[in-house]
Amino acid sequence: MAEHNGLDQYLRPSAKKSPKSKDTSRAVMLDVHLPDDEQVAYSYSLLSKVRMNRNRIIAEFVPGKVIVEGLCLEPLYRALIQHRVRTIRITSDGRSFASTMRPTEPVITGIHVEDSSDSR
Repeated sequence: MAEHNGLDQYLRPSAKKSPKSKDTSRAVMLDVHLPDDEQVAYSYSLLSKVRMNRNRIIAEFVPGKVIVEGLCLEPLYRALIQHRVRTIRITSDGRSFASTMRPTEPVITGIHVEDSSDSR
């Protein structure tokens, strides 16, 4: 049985480029699940910059930003810059999620979208 990896929820489905290749294909879009049950998807072709500090990742798209807050975000940052993250959402129960996994697994506590093209 394969070892459980907390990043599976972000990287699935991981379609193979070919049966002989161990590399997975890149995602075309990042599907962001917001706290109010709204979803928005951004094209990776419009990703201009990704910044990270210890507790926050800012992915800048043209136009707009996706701000992810949480703990242990380094693996998620690496997957984002490789265009491998297909879906991102807040961890429903951060404490139980973190306690059942290695401390290097990401725990998402907040997601905010700043989209200058919104007419809200």
